[in-house]
Amino acid sequence: SQNQLVEGHYLVVDETKVASITNVGKLSNEYLVKVLDEAGNDVTANYEIDYIYGELSVTPLDVYVNVLSDSVEYNGQGYQYQSGSTNFEFVDNNSLIDTDLAELTVSFKDKDGNEVASPKNVGTYEIYAKSWKMSSGLDSNYNLIIANGELEITPIAIQVDLLEFEDKYYDGEFYSYLNSYDNYNKIEGQKELVSGEKLTISTSIYELNEDGSYKLDEEGNKILVNKPVNAGYYLIEANNTWTISGSNNVAENYVISFAETKQFEIFKVEISITLNSWEYEYHNEFDPELNDYVVDETNYILDSETNIIDSEKLTITSVKYNDGVTPIDAGNYEVTAASMKITGGQENLDNYIINVTPGKLTINPREVVIAINTPANKQYDGEKVVYEQKAGNYTLVENTIATGEELTIITSMHQILDDGNESVDYALDFGSYYLTYEDFIINNGERPSDNYIITTSHVDNTVYFDIAK
Repeated sequence: SQNQLVEGHYLVVDETKVASITNVGKLSNEYLVKVLDEAGNDVTANYEIDYIYGELSVTPLDVYVNVLSDSVEYNGQGYQYQSGSTNFEFVDNNSLIDTDLAELTVSFKDKDGNEVASPKNVGTYEIYAKSWKMSSGLDSNYNLIIANGELEITPIAIQVDLLEFEDKYYDGEFYSYLNSYDNYNKIEGQKELVSGEKLTISTSIYELNEDGSYKLDEEGNKILVNKPVNAGYYLIEANNTWTISGSNNVAENYVISFAETKQFEIFKVEISITLNSWEYEYHNEFDPELNDYVVDETNYILDSETNIIDSEKLTITSVKYNDGVTPIDAGNYEVTAASMKITGGQENLDNYIINVTPGKLTINPREVVIAINTPANKQYDGEKVVYEQKAGNYTLVENTIATGEELTIITSMHQILDDGNESVDYALDFGSYYLTYEDFIINNGERPSDNYIITTSHVDNTVYFDIAK
């Protein structure tokens, strides 16, 4: 100041008149002073005192806090984060003054930034402070610098076992894995699904080779058979995908693993049959229409108790004889199956093991009855009577010679003498003669004679004639 106090006087602040501020804000720093003399007497009245006041200012206290993170396993319930003074922590021992405690009200955001009131499904959520307040109500005294927390909801891990298919014999019925919930077996000790939810697993069925390796198509890909029906070896394999139905249809809330794959076999049906046997008379050609062998499901006899399934039929579509010969000549021929097929149903012969007992084709010799053309009785005329050994030198009595063939009979001629019979080549002189059937040839001997049985209508195969004087 410009004027000084009288010597021996001094200033003292009146403690009862000093300004003070506690909470955040600004205040004029007003105060009063007194002048005292050397004896301590108040001599303020002797002075005129001018005041220039300053300013008192209180700024908010920076408090660093972390919202507490949490991790829980999916339980089908919405996550509840308890608001209050226990859902955060101070950083570096930075805490509130006196007894003022912060209370945070939090909310959640998903990975896309959408607010979620009560997270339920598996995922990571941001926990952020939606609002806060002090228990004293003096919120303005603090500046809370908040680091958001994180909520992680983890899936329930469950191991299950695939359903087993029983091995069976081929029956024409499809085997398909159940595409409905609970299509698995539970494993003891594993966790359970949340109440009200049901699991359906996705599977594939592959065809296997006999050694257990995958069957591959021409491009080297595994052969997928979702509904096996034919005989063979198969593998059920989990696709590592599943669906959840019921109260909450979110598959990601679970991690499903599988104990092992499952194999099963559809066995071939084994049957035994005997091919039909038949016979016919030799006719110089093989004519299937004449052999009584009908190409349909009736051309065999069933020997086994097992048979082709009801919806299918077995047909022997072609046969062979004596390993490939064409049966024409008389004789016995073994008949074996050259080809077979299954009609109806799966039309797959590989679903069966067919044991075939050969049949028999019998071509019987052609039985023909002939008559010798008997020379007429005559008077001696000097002309020879000769029985020519040529085709057609007979008369048919029963049956015929097969088409394309000619029969020649062989005869012998004899003259009847007083002292016995004499074989002659021809009859010329007066006397009695007879002709006897001896044998025959077919097509001048070029075709087998075993294809015929030739008999005559004559007693002892002999006819008689006379040359009179």
